[in-house]
Amino acid sequence: MVENEQKLEISPTSISEAINISTTTASIPTEKPSPTLGVPVLNENQIKQGLLSKTIIPENKLEFQIGERVDRENKILIRGTVKNKDEESGAGFFSYCDLQKCEVTFVGQEVPKCSEVNPYGYPLSWADCCVNEEEKLIKR
Repeated sequence: MVENEQKLEISPTSISEAINISTTTASIPTEKPSPTLGVPVLNENQIKQGLLSKTIIPENKLEFQIGERVDRENKILIRGTVKNKDEESGAGFFSYCDLQKCEVTFVGQEVPKCSEVNPYGYPLSWADCCVNEEEKLIKR
């Protein structure tokens, strides 16, 4: 040992105290989940429930088919048919699915009400006219 040399002992605690480092656990930043970017999901069970609530067809007799589908930003527009499996004929229906739910807006054989089609943006080729609040047939 060299004269006037002192032996210095360093412990992990004294190092952190000497340079003022916190000994608490640092949290590692995590990536936040990105918000849904306009990817609606077609939920056939919600469509079935909507058809059951808008028709008098018993659940065990309900038969429906999706005929056309139009994908747009943040929603899916659907046109299909529904019937009682014991009967020959049925009706048409319109439904839309957005980021939260699928909803049936029209079921029937008649011209739809404007309130059942206009707010949802269904193509004019599906319904080029509708019945307004005064029960008048109008072009969409």
